[in-house]
Amino acid sequence: MMAEAMFTLLLFLGQALPGTALLQPVPDPAARMLDGLHSYADARLRSAPARRDGKPPSREKLRELIGAIDERVPPAGFIPHGDGVQWPVVDGVVATGRWIEAQGTPACYQVALSADLQGKPGCATLLTGLLENSPAVANQPRLGKQTEQPPREFLYRMAYPMGRHPLGYEVQTVLAAVDNLALRSPKRPLRLVALGGHNSLVALLACALDPRIDECAIANLDLDLSDLSRLPVQYNVWQWAEYFSRDRLAAMIAPRKLTLNTVIPGVAIVIPASQPPLIRQWIDYTQRLIRETTWQRPAWFAGQAREQARQALAGVFGEFPDALAPVRAETRLRYQEKTYTGYEVRLPVSGPVEAYGHLLLPAGLKPGEKRALVVTQHGLEGRPEDTILPEKTRVVYDEFARKLVEQGYIVYSPQNPYILGERFRNLQRKANPLGLSLFSFIRAQHRQALNWLETLPFVDAQRIGYYGLSYGGVTALRVPPLEPRYRVVVCSGNFNEWLWKLTSIEDSFSFMFTKEYEAFDWNLGPRFGHAEMAALIAPRPFLVERGHSDGVGIDEWVAYEFAKAKRYYAQAGVPELAEITYFDGPHRIHGDYAYGFIRKHLGEPVTKAF
Repeated sequence: MMAEAMFTLLLFLGQALPGTALLQPVPDPAARMLDGLHSYADARLRSAPARRDGKPPSREKLRELIGAIDERVPPAGFIPHGDGVQWPVVDGVVATGRWIEAQGTPACYQVALSADLQGKPGCATLLTGLLENSPAVANQPRLGKQTEQPPREFLYRMAYPMGRHPLGYEVQTVLAAVDNLALRSPKRPLRLVALGGHNSLVALLACALDPRIDECAIANLDLDLSDLSRLPVQYNVWQWAEYFSRDRLAAMIAPRKLTLNTVIPGVAIVIPASQPPLIRQWIDYTQRLIRETTWQRPAWFAGQAREQARQALAGVFGEFPDALAPVRAETRLRYQEKTYTGYEVRLPVSGPVEAYGHLLLPAGLKPGEKRALVVTQHGLEGRPEDTILPEKTRVVYDEFARKLVEQGYIVYSPQNPYILGERFRNLQRKANPLGLSLFSFIRAQHRQALNWLETLPFVDAQRIGYYGLSYGGVTALRVPPLEPRYRVVVCSGNFNEWLWKLTSIEDSFSFMFTKEYEAFDWNLGPRFGHAEMAALIAPRPFLVERGHSDGVGIDEWVAYEFAKAKRYYAQAGVPELAEITYFDGPHRIHGDYAYGFIRKHLGEPVTKAF
């Protein structure tokens, strides 16, 4: 008894855990965390030009990052169409333009993007509009819900997780026209002209990619390519800051002629020929690519060694590039209840990046005793206390952190950065051009938290589980597959046919129609769904918790995807370790089956004292 009383006294002395500094409270720890993450991303963006010097620009890399990767239809000449011409771009996509013939034999060919260059007499001109001339997406047949998104953003959302991009599609449209012009006369000079900011960017990209274009004349390129987060979301380009800039594109065009940011004399805006619904064609093309992943993704995954697949998944979310700081925690007593005590915890990760969370210790913790630990993760706009306190969104989280600590587990509830609305979404916008994402930071934060937690004398480092709801369920499929210290994983309120959830244009719960534009990960779809992410958790136990009336999806999609996860577990020789539990309820923690699953696979909370 004396030893236990002394241990308890030391635990609370100074209101901090022994061996840690006293944490100084701040008004909003989540806001402080986001401030640090933004500071880190801003510094990386400022230093990008120096890092870029060691990465020579290449056409292959540019083609990859703007998603201009699909094979174009071989040129066969322009097809007359009304008062204009048509030309196929890729299978199922046909562009339309107006052909302006020059007097006599044309001295050159030029492609004008929504502009007609009168200052180059003797040139035959192909005048074409791009996506901005397409009809609005709303009220189209087959759409499950109307949207006020601009056409490019609507297309961006479905194309981005497929490794495609509206910019790439528009560049492909231009280059398919170049293919047909080159077919007419391979030796005749070819010129690209654009007046508007967006069209000028398309022209610059096309000219950088295709050396057949002899001259690029563009004006009013007023888009800030050094910070894409200031532009509409459809300009979000993965790794852009790490590889490219406007100057680098200009260097890729040299020694060909580039007239940049100047007024082009003799240029007049001309209304282009009536466009077919080009945006609709690109939507249908992208939706076909999405359908094809049903068999392509499992085939790709089957061809990867386990470690290769993990590296590929880490690459999708982006690896945090810096070494983690030495572990030194700051703590402060936050809860003192009959059944548990709890501490706020702050940990340095790297520079201004920090991890923050709440650590709960069960009553009756004895000297020399080790306990299993469960990490409980909140969802969108959540905080650690939401998982603990009865007055905090009880109907959603059901105090599952408190219930676990009262069962005898040590519990750590981290603060994840998906909070404060546009503040965290803008962080994703800054991170993506750096080849990073929210989960680059979240993974680093979890790693650092585990580095500290496993050093605590009362934590059994061999018995750590994870249980997350909603965005915490997203985390369940993005951190534990890459973090082997999580020995048991429960994914609640998230598991789904993820690519359909992201990109369906026929289901109102799809992210195509919601505010979560940050949910789209570059080139995820051809390689990973939730089943493949779960497969990288195997052979560790994995449970899906699903409410029949959970509006994030429908049971049929969840069951369909889980069947694939179960097959992966069977192929790993442990089919019994992948389970799904349904309950008759909404988007929430249910817990009844999950608590037993955790106990079954982590064992009793208490390890014998030694």
